[in-house]
Amino acid sequence: MTEYNPEKIEQKVKQNWNKNDVRKKVLRKNEGNERFYFLDGPPYASGNIHMGTGLNKILKDFYLRFHRKLGYNVHSQPGYDTHGLPIENKIEEERGFNSKKEIEEFGVENFIKECQNFVDGHMEQMNEDFEDIGIWMNWENPYVTYHDYYIEGAWQTFKEAYQKDLLYKDQYPVHICTRCETAVAYNEIEYTKLEDPEVYVAMQLDDSDEEFLIWTTTPWTLPANAAIMANPDFEYSLVEFNGRKIWMASELIDDTMNKLGVDEYEVIEEIEGDELEGRRYSNPLEGIVPAQEDVNGEIVLSGRYVDLEGGTGLVHSAPGHGKEDYEVGQENDVKQISPVNLKGEFTSDAGKYGGTHVKEADIQIMEDLEDSLLYSGDLRHEYPKCWRCDTPLLQLSIPQWFFGATKFRDKLRNSNDEVNWVPDWAGQKFDEWLEQLDDWPVSRQRYWGIPLPIWECEDCDNTEVIGDRDELPEVPDDLHRPYIDDVRLECECGGDMHRIPDVLDVWFDSGVAPWASLKHPENDFSFEEHKPVDLELEGFDQIRGWWNSQFITSHMTYEQKPFENVIYHGKVMLDGREMSKSKGIVVSPEEAIEKYGRDILRFFILSGDPSDDLNFTWDKMEENKEFMNILWNTYNYRETYTSAVNRPDQLEIEDKWILSRLNTLVEKVENHCTEPNFEAFKATKLVEDFTKNELSRGYIKMIRDRLKPGYDGEDRKSAEWTLRKVTDELLRTLSPFTPYLAEYLYTGDKDSIHFESYPEVKEELTNEELESHMAIFQDIEEGVARLRQEKNVKLRHPVKKVTVSGSEEVKKTVENLRNLLEERLNTEDVEFEEVDLDYEVKLDYSEAGPKLGNDVGEVEQYLAEADHVEIAERVENGENIEITGYKLDPKMFDIRTHVPEGMEGEEFSSGTVYIDDEMTPELEEEAFTAEVIRAIQQKRKDAGLDVEDEVRLSFSGDTSSIESREDQIRDRMNVSDIAYDGEGCQHSGEVEFKGRKAVFSFTEPVA
Repeated sequence: MTEYNPEKIEQKVKQNWNKNDVRKKVLRKNEGNERFYFLDGPPYASGNIHMGTGLNKILKDFYLRFHRKLGYNVHSQPGYDTHGLPIENKIEEERGFNSKKEIEEFGVENFIKECQNFVDGHMEQMNEDFEDIGIWMNWENPYVTYHDYYIEGAWQTFKEAYQKDLLYKDQYPVHICTRCETAVAYNEIEYTKLEDPEVYVAMQLDDSDEEFLIWTTTPWTLPANAAIMANPDFEYSLVEFNGRKIWMASELIDDTMNKLGVDEYEVIEEIEGDELEGRRYSNPLEGIVPAQEDVNGEIVLSGRYVDLEGGTGLVHSAPGHGKEDYEVGQENDVKQISPVNLKGEFTSDAGKYGGTHVKEADIQIMEDLEDSLLYSGDLRHEYPKCWRCDTPLLQLSIPQWFFGATKFRDKLRNSNDEVNWVPDWAGQKFDEWLEQLDDWPVSRQRYWGIPLPIWECEDCDNTEVIGDRDELPEVPDDLHRPYIDDVRLECECGGDMHRIPDVLDVWFDSGVAPWASLKHPENDFSFEEHKPVDLELEGFDQIRGWWNSQFITSHMTYEQKPFENVIYHGKVMLDGREMSKSKGIVVSPEEAIEKYGRDILRFFILSGDPSDDLNFTWDKMEENKEFMNILWNTYNYRETYTSAVNRPDQLEIEDKWILSRLNTLVEKVENHCTEPNFEAFKATKLVEDFTKNELSRGYIKMIRDRLKPGYDGEDRKSAEWTLRKVTDELLRTLSPFTPYLAEYLYTGDKDSIHFESYPEVKEELTNEELESHMAIFQDIEEGVARLRQEKNVKLRHPVKKVTVSGSEEVKKTVENLRNLLEERLNTEDVEFEEVDLDYEVKLDYSEAGPKLGNDVGEVEQYLAEADHVEIAERVENGENIEITGYKLDPKMFDIRTHVPEGMEGEEFSSGTVYIDDEMTPELEEEAFTAEVIRAIQQKRKDAGLDVEDEVRLSFSGDTSSIESREDQIRDRMNVSDIAYDGEGCQHSGEVEFKGRKAVFSFTEPVA
């Protein structure tokens, strides 16, 4: 095998998959088995995939592959969101359109066709991109929200809502994007910092010289003012200053006077807020704004929406321009005014302001307030903006269709309790979202979307909602606008019924995906057999997006939760910073793959806890490459040194251990990757640790001598069989993690490793006691390695003795694994025994000093003469020590241990290991021989020789220890003959160690 080259390997594997239709065959291999209904959250078909999309699809692909391995018939249909402003805005940008008027002039039919062509082109490209990074879904048959079968599925739910009295029409304040000229749902709103005018405006009480002082950052809503809200529980004061008498909240007088620049004022009356109720006032704009003629401004009470956080404690209320204002207005029968159109321009009802954009009218309105304007300035604050074009939003009251989600909000929350959220705190976040859920304004005043299936009679008030194309008197070839707009229904009154021109909120499109997608004519799951989705996996923003819309539509349609399990993931960061293409803080999947390959990117993504943001770093990619190299070299070693053999009758202890560890790995990985855990990142860590530490650095090192060339002892076959068994099952376990490399290394009899099932857990191979002992074994080994490093004793140099002390389990480990320990630790003697330690007890002055003060010396004198072993044991047990009248707690002592001379100790989790590194003459000879062997092996490597190449060796110099250990040399390398004639050969070198020196040389390989 050559070195690990991901690009070459992955290209070769891809060619094989494409040539043999492996993906399609694997997707069909479990047909007829138990279903696993996965639903793909549809990305917009509007551009290239980015790292966040890659994260999402790789996580999904992993769980799909894993459940196929388990034998499930996995629903692997991808989906695409294809309607709405995300697509329309792309076409507007391409065409240079800035308004709906320009779209109308271009032609709705032309515009719709361009939207469809745009979507089709991008879907095709995204299909190719997703498949290229190894995502195995049914790319030939995605669900597409603009297809007619899908539109019908959406209409079905819409009609269900209508029939269950969950659909209604109202003129309610909703957020409007004036650039897109349509409503924006509450879950689509984003916020930004903007600078707006803030104004303090005095409103004159009727038949009085008194005034109410209100504050607002939206002067453009003053033409729609219909009430002032006061809190019944606050105290209000009538304040006289500059010849005016003005009401405001008592607690806000000082702040307000400072804002107005007033130094001298007098409070002439104080009353409770409820005494203000019903008092009437006049709007200073009522002579300018015709819509104000029918308004009787009055004080209304609200304990919910009036606070003392700012302003004056009297809140300007325009029920046509705010949710809270609307609610209070409904409760108090306050008139609703909203003299603004979808473009954000005042209508003729606003008088002189008609035709002017509301934000442009701010200055004119402030001028028209004249002396009623007591203060104006600029205020920077958070303001809602359009999620697509960043235009600041306005709240306007225009006729809209709503889903009455608040009617079944409690049912939604109860259903959420039945969903398995990963992590569980995401479910709590979703519950908090549902708790404040409002009714859903679902109609949009746009073009490219699912048409609202509502027909209204032009002669009477009759409304009819269509749920299926069969209910139409004639069916157009395309159910979109403008074709569906031409369909007329006949009303019971004899009049014509026309479809209202609106389309549905695009979130409704994806919200009905759990069942509408199943109407796909090539679907493997039946629409009639619809049940809650088994698994969904999406980003953090879907709490208020897709999962929200699914919950509402599912309860309207089926009165049940839409899904059983949800995995929530965060964003992808770059070196700790949020990615931004405009700021150049970005890395694409394509770039990462070009440098490191698909499997390394995949393994990196799977190794991160998805509930946190994933921090992409090139260093981490390099670490994952090192793991792939270890995996590659492990299989390279297997192919070089083993052959297929039958299972032997006898297995060595290390064979039994690695088989047990593999069995445990298989069981734990399955547990982590299935319901209810879905923790691929934990499984990834387990697979990595097993491969690196237990298989490569553990087991393979233990069996090297059993697999060396020329060795044919009985235990060779058990090593061969075990290594091949373990690596075969490890590959099957790894294949969902690293599908390309696993495929390349696969040597089984099926066309692809992805036809193989997940390994079965074999109870007879599990030996928990052996695993426990081997874990202690590894702790001991690591402890000795640290001691050797501290003492500068190389691993190839033997040590005189290793002593281990600790728990009863440590003792059993030493007794059961003594031979293996002696071999691995390179010592002739490993013993379990308690070591007599010397203890040195001193004061910790930072702790004891403040308490003892001048008596420190007296206590030190006592300690110098005390039994340090006794004190150390008592301190270790947490006891207080009484000395010269002081009670000293354990933290006041500094306890130091000293091992016997010639020994060094290192603690591990359940004991301590010691080495005696005294170098006897015999050990010195062994170390010298080890240095000779290492030097010859390095020279062979430099000469380009393979392990199997046989050479003739010649020595001169200090060769006595070499001659006595000839068998050891032959055992470690392939040698035909050893001579001590000093005859120089083609390759030579020399070794010096503690005064000894030997010269060696060897020939080219013996033919």
